Amino acid sequence: MIETIITSSALILILMALRYLLRNKISSQLQYVLWALVAIRLLLPFSLFESPVSIMNAVPNTQGYQLTSTQPSTPANPGTTMPNDLQIIQNIDPAADIKTEAVGLKVIVQVVWLGGVFLCSLFFVVSNKRLSLKLRQSRKQIQMKDIPLAVYTAEGLPSPCLFGFLKPAVYLTPESLLDEHKATYVIAHELTHYRQRDHIWSFVRVLCLCIYWFNPLVWVAAVLSRRDSELACDQGTLRRIGDSRRIEYGRTLIDMMTAPSKPSDLFCCATMMTGGKREMTERIKRIAKQPKTLMVSLVIVLIVGTAAVAGTFGGVRSIALADAVGGNDGISLEPLNQVAFGTLTDGNEDMSFSAVKAEEIIPFLRELRVGRKEISVSREVNRDKSNQVHFTCEGFLQEGTVVDISFNFNANYTAVWVDNGIKPSFSYPVIKPNEVKLFFEQHLESVTQASEIGSAEALWKARTLYVGDNSAVSKLLGLLRLPEGLRHNHFVLHTTGNERGLEWILDRDEAVTYKAREFDLNAGLLFALIDNLEDFYVTVESVSGEGMKHHYDRKWADEMVDYDVRLYAESPEKLQELIDLFGTDDAYVQYSIAKIVKNGEETITYSLENEQLAHAIFMDFIVKSAAWEGVDVATLEECYLIRQKFSNENESHDFYAYLLEDGTAVLQMGQEGRYSVLSQELYSELVESF
Repeated sequence: MIETIITSSALILILMALRYLLRNKISSQLQYVLWALVAIRLLLPFSLFESPVSIMNAVPNTQGYQLTSTQPSTPANPGTTMPNDLQIIQNIDPAADIKTEAVGLKVIVQVVWLGGVFLCSLFFVVSNKRLSLKLRQSRKQIQMKDIPLAVYTAEGLPSPCLFGFLKPAVYLTPESLLDEHKATYVIAHELTHYRQRDHIWSFVRVLCLCIYWFNPLVWVAAVLSRRDSELACDQGTLRRIGDSRRIEYGRTLIDMMTAPSKPSDLFCCATMMTGGKREMTERIKRIAKQPKTLMVSLVIVLIVGTAAVAGTFGGVRSIALADAVGGNDGISLEPLNQVAFGTLTDGNEDMSFSAVKAEEIIPFLRELRVGRKEISVSREVNRDKSNQVHFTCEGFLQEGTVVDISFNFNANYTAVWVDNGIKPSFSYPVIKPNEVKLFFEQHLESVTQASEIGSAEALWKARTLYVGDNSAVSKLLGLLRLPEGLRHNHFVLHTTGNERGLEWILDRDEAVTYKAREFDLNAGLLFALIDNLEDFYVTVESVSGEGMKHHYDRKWADEMVDYDVRLYAESPEKLQELIDLFGTDDAYVQYSIAKIVKNGEETITYSLENEQLAHAIFMDFIVKSAAWEGVDVATLEECYLIRQKFSNENESHDFYAYLLEDGTAVLQMGQEGRYSVLSQELYSELVESF
């Protein structure tokens, strides 16, 4: 809207200057037609073309705010265990107060503007509705031949007029009918208004006033265009009735204009013959001597008009996105030189890609043609991010901190929001959206291919001894494949005190579903390749804010392969064996769950092949020690059997979930084995599943 305000205001000033300099040198009708350019520009919410002479090119860029990046704060309680309550990493934002104030001011401005629009619209509706009711109650139709409109006489009108949007009609005052010749001139005048479609242009004029009520230049344009409509109407009427009747027509206007014009007349869609002394004087002078458009004047109008259209209807010249971003303080594309991995989102499809693939994508984004002037510097969370290229870059800021840069395109690719996770961020208009759309379509398939699990050799080369090695961990994550529909957000290292953990935060769309086992391969590889990793957490967050947390520990990884999983990191060939193991059913199990009543009778049984609930119950058990002696489950009034069967072997393990006398939920291995405490939440979900 800012662009429309600036360009339309400039166009109004140009036409006002042209109107003044060429007064009495161009026809009234040409003078009136020029105001249509202003109406079109006011109601056009976008530029029609890219123009090197657009006045928006002269509007300086808004400089970004100075940034101060801070490291994530240290967890408040280093000794807290992670599975139940993952600690929240907080980023200190020095621009938070500035953003809050800016958002508050923006809301206030929007409310004030909408309030003005509502009041102006209300005044327009009420005043015209009141006039319509008044005319309907007092009007009497007059039968006239060869007139395409209905003609009425009505009491209480200040002057004859044309009124009505869908069904316009001519309304005459009783005084205008006293003289037959005057009545003829009045009707001819109103019919000229009808031929000029002034009843429609009056509505357009009011619409512009309601939207841009705050712009004084729009009010000036409304006054002048209304005045020029009468001058053009006089010229058109005289052309029809003949120049010989100029004097009689002029006297008729003087007799009819008995009331001065009021500001409220601008909101009336009736073509009233009201006006002040100055307006009347100008009309009489033009009636006495109608100005003709000289060839020189016409050339001037064409040149100035063409320049005005190019300068106000054209958009800003385009520049490369890298140059646009580089012109603002506080955000840089420099980190793209050290991309570790990334994700590409195209509608409902989401794929990860490696640093090698990033080298093909980055040049396109750097050279993407955008408008020189940014649309916004806001980081609103509700922005449209239907199509996104997200890069995770390593080795920047303090002590090699990882930096994220996202290029967020809206659904129709007409705007790109460049965000580095730190305020400010910048949005730019995309000059050729179809090229961006084609880019996404072409690269999605190749990105899908590149998203397959990295080669064993690449993974083996990325191994590290320490989970605290930020750069190495980010490179490893970049080589791992994510379940379809999930995308990388960020990761957090938990290395305070005795913690040696890694948390991977992923985003999930509402419609996306996945199975917990889909993270098993990634977990196994990380425990093999990060020597001192003890805990691996996967947090999957949906758009609605709901999240699911999965926890793996080294004990789980070792039990999955029957010995220390780190032995698979001895060589690329050995690591490939681990990948192959998780890539088959050898590493997975099938589950079935049964509800058992006393004496071991199974009442309800159903299969939960690789279901998330059974997997979560088993994981909750395996990360704990089965420290207590169990009971003979045959003596229980009720329990739940979870049978774990390996698909490639004739082997199964039985686990029994039940409540102790004190109400504690437990999971026991075997009919008379040992048990450990089971999450009450998981037990409740198990009960509810029946």
